[in-house]
Amino acid sequence: MNDLETLNDAWEAPPAPSHEAYAEARAALLERARPRPRRRRAPLRVTAVVTAGAIAAAFLVVVQNLGDNPRAVPPAAAEVFERAAHAAETKPFTAPRPDQWVYTEDRITTSDADAPTTRRMWHRVDGGAIAFLDERGEIAVEEFSDAERPPRGGPFDSNEQVAKLPRDPDALLSWAYEQAKHVEGAGLTEDGDVYAILSGLLAANVLPPDLEAGIFRAMKRVPGVTVSTVDVLGRRVLSLAQTEDWLREELFLDPATYTYAGKRGTVVRDGEVEAGHTATSIRVAAEIQDEPAER
Repeated sequence: MNDLETLNDAWEAPPAPSHEAYAEARAALLERARPRPRRRRAPLRVTAVVTAGAIAAAFLVVVQNLGDNPRAVPPAAAEVFERAAHAAETKPFTAPRPDQWVYTEDRITTSDADAPTTRRMWHRVDGGAIAFLDERGEIAVEEFSDAERPPRGGPFDSNEQVAKLPRDPDALLSWAYEQAKHVEGAGLTEDGDVYAILSGLLAANVLPPDLEAGIFRAMKRVPGVTVSTVDVLGRRVLSLAQTEDWLREELFLDPATYTYAGKRGTVVRDGEVEAGHTATSIRVAAEIQDEPAER
């Protein structure tokens, strides 16, 4: 799952988000996003994304020689990614069983919404089922055959598959750029697609520490990333932002623990959607459960 899918789910989430509903929403989004006649640097095509506040995080700036590489990430952002990688490597972790569930809870807001909403989702680790709150507020479980399994970040349909990704940052980055070649309709350059792919892996999964660290170090190598501190839905977070033409994508990290704290997208240039159009997701909880249950 990438940022576009996550933000589209936030924009028009159905009362009972079945696999079919997600598929239809994604198809509609990509149809609107399809560039004419070219994909790269296309006019604006997406319906949801975000405006970024900007307060300089001067305390994070470190002295670093960037040499002659114009694509190098600014030192402040590079330092934040490295701190996040180190924090990931040192956290306790027990690999989930295939029959357990990954629970995520996020607060969602958009520039069209009057108030934030809460999205609670459960994904079984083996990829064979999801659970969600239905229109009565009760937990409903939907199971899938092997051929029907919904994606769990990128081309994966289970956390077990995600866990098989390489840990080496260069190998991860090469994998992400290869995946970016197959992204349709996003209207971004490959750098923007790669940033969305890696951010989506952090958002959709509870990851092994060495893989999470590798993802942060791979993101450190994506050019054009800046860092600031922002207040989002009453929470102070670090914002690591990457802007590609018309879209700015932000990854939020907790400033104390450097764990994933959410994401935001911003339309920064007028097109089919006006500049300033936003969608924001703040992580409330992420945990492993034996059975789907509200916290």
